[in-house]
Amino acid sequence: PDGLASAIYRDAILLTEADSIPAATAEWLEANCDDVDSITVVGGVDAVSSAVFEELLECADPDKESDVVKRIAGANRYATAIAVADDYFDGEDPTTSIILATGENFPDALAAGPLAIDRYAPIILNNGDSLRADVAAYLDANPDITDVYIVGGESVISAAIEAELAGPRGMNVTRLAGATRADTAVAIAEELHDNNPTDAVVLVNASGFADALSASILAYDFNNTAPILLVNADSIPAATAAW
Repeated sequence: PDGLASAIYRDAILLTEADSIPAATAEWLEANCDDVDSITVVGGVDAVSSAVFEELLECADPDKESDVVKRIAGANRYATAIAVADDYFDGEDPTTSIILATGENFPDALAAGPLAIDRYAPIILNNGDSLRADVAAYLDANPDITDVYIVGGESVISAAIEAELAGPRGMNVTRLAGATRADTAVAIAEELHDNNPTDAVVLVNASGFADALSASILAYDFNNTAPILLVNADSIPAATAAW
């Protein structure tokens, strides 16, 4: 869940274990440290331990700013997503859009990564049938946010939440959803490239999250940010094939 919100950074997303850095990640950092201006650790010490954080400091050039390695975290996945949004837009022009996705499963938010990058819209996570108090507080604290993209159907982000956003809060709400996770990914792709078609697509496995977590920056690198669409290991879902 911490990685879901990280797409907004437009940076390479590398994966680590809680208490150790995998060999592939360590090798990449060693090979590219001279070109790395900053490392952002997303998640608390249970997700990325203090020992791993200290090891990452070794990659920091002593001549760089002291905050070359920083940790962005909240008490839970929902607070961490908000902390990522606050960190990204700190001192910058405020965003006018957010993406609201369920924090209880991964496919919708994963497919929304390219949309987050393209619209400068942080991915905010919610659970339950009403707007979380911390999400409501985030919206109250950021009155410039006028547009909300809901990704996923009413079973994950309820009609009551949509009504609250569109009604009392007067926000422009666009729901991007389909009958399956593959259909929802297609709906996001259609929104992303309605008048801005791309010549590329990124395909990821629909049943796992790890590969897709790091795919947003690849999607961003293509001319006109490429959508992330879902496939099965041995077949292409009908919605993906039709798109």
